[in-house]
Amino acid sequence: MIIFNDKCNFSGLVLLSFSAPWCSSCKIAHPTVLKLEQEFSEIKFYEVDIDDNEDLVQKFNIRTIPTFVILNNDKEVKRFSGAIFITPFRKVLRDLIKEIKNG
Repeated sequence: MIIFNDKCNFSGLVLLSFSAPWCSSCKIAHPTVLKLEQEFSEIKFYEVDIDDNEDLVQKFNIRTIPTFVILNNDKEVKRFSGAIFITPFRKVLRDLIKEIKNG
């Protein structure tokens, strides 16, 4: 997963994983996100440290972590917060890709 920086591109499908190194729930969710990243090459995955990216935290109104924001061409299309389970998250990603491709 790419650590977010100011050169990151939000075009196409993007998943922003808002977290912090001190967050135990984020540490638990991280391996699931890495597995999904391996499965979905058509999605750009970015890890956003909330302590280092206050502008993005405000822009996306992040109130709890972990929070996962899915964008399509810089527009939010889906959001999850808290614990994630790989099977339902995988289904959401597949459905979003299918919906976007079918336009």
